[in-house]
Amino acid sequence: MCATDESNESYFLEMKEYFENNHELFDIQEQRNTIITLANYCALKMRSGNEKFLKILFEINKFRLKSGIENLNGRINKALYHQILRNALSLGEIKWSEDFVNEFTPKLKKEHQKTMNFFARGYLSYAKKEYADSLENLNKVEFIDVRDKLHVRILSAKAYYELGNSESLFYYIDTSKHFIGNNASLEKGTKEAYMKFFNFLNKLLICKENPDRNKLKKLKEDIHFDRTLRKRHKEWLIEKTGNLIN
Repeated sequence: MCATDESNESYFLEMKEYFENNHELFDIQEQRNTIITLANYCALKMRSGNEKFLKILFEINKFRLKSGIENLNGRINKALYHQILRNALSLGEIKWSEDFVNEFTPKLKKEHQKTMNFFARGYLSYAKKEYADSLENLNKVEFIDVRDKLHVRILSAKAYYELGNSESLFYYIDTSKHFIGNNASLEKGTKEAYMKFFNFLNKLLICKENPDRNKLKKLKEDIHFDRTLRKRHKEWLIEKTGNLIN
């Protein structure tokens, strides 16, 4: 019912409760399949703007770690590690995130541990407003796949902006747009969303260098009504545009 009637949250909440109370009745593969279904439902709701599912996903992630469901021969999947970290930080759970990184980075595949540690430290430093330290860590990330490169580019651009380093940021925006435009492995929707972020960021930076209240209001409106931007990118751009207006 949760799958066939996604609009009715009661089915999801019942499924979540029943599973948490009875998960040991199922074999490990069924446990993993069910926890993935629950997490994907949260992701679907978050994409539609339902903020309460950020917290619900956080609780699901804590449960999946505590129960050992994701313990694959003592290892944790890199994509799951990344999702758990970003979800926790989006809720301001910095101390929890630090503990998570310390405990679970050694449980990644050995070849992923070093670079994902720098990756995580970059996120943690940014969350603590230590932007220079964030950039230092992100610059040490040895990329594992193209999505890692995109995440690093977005966070690095935000850190440059917060540091007020306009010259470096203009250059970084340009190289990022070339990277996205020339990368054939990116699907069309992803390419459009990330390209749009850097285009808007470039306009925001121009407005920051040459303040014009009317242009800023128009930019904020364009960002608000854009349907291509990812939600978290849109929220950040709107926040920064609003700060300049105020």
